[in-house]
Amino acid sequence: MFYEPFFRACTSTRTLLQIHAQLLVTGLHKKAQIATKLVNVYSKFGDVEPATLVFRRVTDPDAFLYGVMMKSYVWNGFFEEPIMLYHDMLLLSFCLVISHTHLCLDDARKVFDRILERDVVSWSSMVSGYAHNGRTIQAIETFSEMSLRGVEIDSVTLLGVTQAFSNVGSLKQGKLIHGYLLRRGISIDWSVENSLISLYINCGCLDSAHKLFSVMPEKSVVLWNKMVTIYAQNGLYEEALRLFSQMMRQGFGPDSFTFAVSFSSCANLGNFVLGSQAYCVVIKTGFESNEFVHNSLIDMHCKCGFVCDAWKIFENIEDKGLVAWNSMICGYGQNGLFPSGFSRERKMDPPKVHYPWF
Repeated sequence: MFYEPFFRACTSTRTLLQIHAQLLVTGLHKKAQIATKLVNVYSKFGDVEPATLVFRRVTDPDAFLYGVMMKSYVWNGFFEEPIMLYHDMLLLSFCLVISHTHLCLDDARKVFDRILERDVVSWSSMVSGYAHNGRTIQAIETFSEMSLRGVEIDSVTLLGVTQAFSNVGSLKQGKLIHGYLLRRGISIDWSVENSLISLYINCGCLDSAHKLFSVMPEKSVVLWNKMVTIYAQNGLYEEALRLFSQMMRQGFGPDSFTFAVSFSSCANLGNFVLGSQAYCVVIKTGFESNEFVHNSLIDMHCKCGFVCDAWKIFENIEDKGLVAWNSMICGYGQNGLFPSGFSRERKMDPPKVHYPWF
């Protein structure tokens, strides 16, 4: 570690403060390994307060840092603080377990029920643990109990409860949560916003989903892809293409499924110009060989009357699946080219071919 010699050579609090200032500039003070060294040296100089501040600013403290901090308190005559810190460490471990392990949820609940003073961390972890593992009813019941006890909710709570309401399609409860956030002026992170949008989508409330999406300051590529896909799947092809174009202009890269639904939207609207532009991006990004993409490309070219171009795409497919064959044959039929369609079909085993126009 680069700063190790400086820590060893440190002989006073003043020198340590200079090192600490440099770490604050670089942002390294938040790393557990660096923070452990800082806490240890501050403790040796009897400076418990700055050691505590260093500890509290670490985003992901490990067990070793907890141990050094507890030892620091004992060295300097503080005997109540290490007990509280040990309790926090156990609670943190408890929260991690219930958030990731379905099999431990019932045991975690027993531990949770034995906690005399439950803070927002323990409540939120229990709610999100239930929601994350599909135990929706328990998540909602725990959230209700939390609210009745007057515990202030945080982003973890919001994420868990919106996921739970989304699972059961409870639009009314989801809107109540959203309204509560707006009334209280509570700032929410992108994960909660994504969860609220998923809730509105699952409940078929696309207008509310779009309104929330529009005001989000930061939109992830996953959310862009989700919104484009949802509009296309609901037959709102113009809105899907509008979002798709906006997404491309802002530098977000669509995934293969988004390209596929966008080509499908172009086909249904007859918008071959935008489809051709998107096709150029597909070639650049290497999605041309994707099964979803090339099948939707064939369909778009055929529906827009460019059967010869569709055939060129079809011929370049190395492993032609059943959908590609059906799309090509159907395309010939839709354009009144039945003989050509049947001549192409003979290259494939006839029993495997579906005739969409019969």
